Amino acid sequence: MTPNLPPDFKMINISFFQNSQKQNSKNEAPIFMTLTYNGHRIRKAVKGAKVKISDWNSIRCRVRKKSTNSNGITSDLINAKLEELEENIRKINKVVLRENIRLSDEYILSKLEHPESIDV
Repeated sequence: MTPNLPPDFKMINISFFQNSQKQNSKNEAPIFMTLTYNGHRIRKAVKGAKVKISDWNSIRCRVRKKSTNSNGITSDLINAKLEELEENIRKINKVVLRENIRLSDEYILSKLEHPESIDV
């Protein structure tokens, strides 16, 4: 059975960027995620994800391999967090389609903060 979705319904898309305007004294800038859906946009910093400008690959939207930030967090850990966020968005999209849920910023952010509540 196909859910009865609004004709303008669009899936949630996620992308990442480094906000170099918020660079700190250690030449590190935070990584932000941008979530877009149905003409809405949410921008939020990825918790604990700050890296040197030179360690961010803006084409792949990932931290370059074998780098570590000033807090000792490795590129592998940060990239794993970005992949986890992408996977959680895929799960949210499945639930929204299956259960015909009307998206809101609050719903999406709540599910990302508590991914165990995503009932796939």
